[in-house]
Amino acid sequence: MATAEPLVVSYSRLKSWKFCQQEHYYKYVMRIEPRVKPLPLQRGKILDDLLNAYTRGEPWEPVLEQYERTYGRLFREERELYGDIIGDCRRIMEGYVRRWANDPLTYVGSQVELGPVEIEDGIFLTGVADALGEDDRGIWLVERKSHRNLPDENARMWNMQILIYVWLLLKQGYDNIRGIVWDYLRTKAPSKPEVLRDGSLSRRKKIDTTWEVYKQAVIEAGQDPEDYKDMQKALQGRENRFYRRVYMPVTKSMLNPVIKDARITALQIQALQHHPTRRLSRDCARCSYFPLCYAELNRLDTSELLRLEYKPREEVKDDGQEEAEDDEE
Repeated sequence: MATAEPLVVSYSRLKSWKFCQQEHYYKYVMRIEPRVKPLPLQRGKILDDLLNAYTRGEPWEPVLEQYERTYGRLFREERELYGDIIGDCRRIMEGYVRRWANDPLTYVGSQVELGPVEIEDGIFLTGVADALGEDDRGIWLVERKSHRNLPDENARMWNMQILIYVWLLLKQGYDNIRGIVWDYLRTKAPSKPEVLRDGSLSRRKKIDTTWEVYKQAVIEAGQDPEDYKDMQKALQGRENRFYRRVYMPVTKSMLNPVIKDARITALQIQALQHHPTRRLSRDCARCSYFPLCYAELNRLDTSELLRLEYKPREEVKDDGQEEAEDDEE
């Protein structure tokens, strides 16, 4: 009997299989991806690169400037698709840096490679953690998540990805891990206030922004921030709507069912990855491979579609950033 080839799986690969085996086939067997990334995924990728630079103690502005040059070379239609993505990411990042400038958490590791750890004969689990942070309580696994609206506790309690990462850290000897820091930021940049006909700024109290962004707009409009003390009071604490850190201890008993599930899913992938089953549902519309899947279901010639709309998938150590597409809820 032939021995199965070694299989290395990440959380994103496990999730892809659970979402739809056919999507998994396109992504991990055919190894193709859309030529144009959806806006949520592209914005998440930019923010992730900026935050990685910040975590390493490097300036993030040159990273954004490189993206700005790249976007300047896009066709007009593509620029219209992405809108002011560079300006949005700049405002989001500036607010993030201000929000945590005096936070006691300090980074002691960035893009920490986890595994591979064998979970079954010939099957290995791997990942890349965003960062490790330290405060006076000990070491924390920092997991950054970007969402259009910040999630509640239910989204954190049984997050398979982060529990896998904690398990991998423990397997690599990090016995001093206290738990997880959920480092949330919104992918919607704080709004700029409207400039009225008389040159003053709108004082709409429900504007979805922070005082720092509002104040900067006041200055750009040639106004005096002292004349907007009412808005400063109204926007007090609004930073928490855009940036939030939640600390959560993790017990080893929480990890066992997650790793068992990962093992079972990986065994399914090993046995069936070349013989996928399509999971047809309302979720198909949000899949990046929907046009290709639809064409195949209708037995159409897909050669031109593959050439024009898809490209070879980039090799990455861990594809956790692809979660950005799902995080925009």
